[in-house]
Amino acid sequence: MFFGLVQDTKVMNTYAHLVAKDANDAVLRMYGVQQDEKPIRPESIRCGMCQEVNPSGRFCVRCGYPLHPEAMRPEEERLDQAGELIRTFLERPEIRALFGMHVQSLGPPPPHGSQPPAPPRPRPRPELAADAT
Repeated sequence: MFFGLVQDTKVMNTYAHLVAKDANDAVLRMYGVQQDEKPIRPESIRCGMCQEVNPSGRFCVRCGYPLHPEAMRPEEERLDQAGELIRTFLERPEIRALFGMHVQSLGPPPPHGSQPPAPPRPRPRPELAADAT
C-alpha cells in the first residue's frame, strides 16, 4: 500500500505504468536511443474570441465560438438562410405591418447608459405562508 493505494487497483496500475514508462524513456535517452513518439493528445487550440485554451473539438468549451474555419461554414449558411427567411417574410405587407405594430408596442428604447429595470420580486407562495403560522 502506497499513499492509500493498493497495488492491484486501476488507479495504481495506471500511474505505476506511467512511472515505468518515464524510467524506460530516461534510460533509452541516456544510451542515445531515439524514439518516435506520437503526441499523447492533440494540439491545444486557443479560442479567437475568449482566448480559452481548448484541448480539441470544433467549438470553444467556454464561449461556443468555432475554433476552425470549416466549423464556421455551417453556421454562416444557417445565418444566410435565416436572413433570407426574414427578408421573405418582411416582403409581405401584412407581416411587415404586424412586425411594425409589435415594435411600437414595445415603446421607445431606454436612454443610452440607463440601468435595466430590476427583475420582479418573487411573490410568496400561499402554501408556504400557511405553514409559517
